[in-house]
Amino acid sequence: MKLLHIDSSISGSQSVSRQLTASIVARLKQTTPGLEITYRDLAIAPVPHQ
Repeated sequence: MKLLHIDSSISGSQSVSRQLTASIVARLKQTTPGLEITYRDLAIAPVPHQ
């Protein structure tokens, strides 16, 4: 199974959505053997406009 974890909040560690997704990903790591996680933080490394 593959998971794309994307954060985009500029609030950093104060972001409730970041805390929620981190919790979900942590639980999935515990319960899903072979889980491949790709993490992207769009607040730190935004996608360039084309």
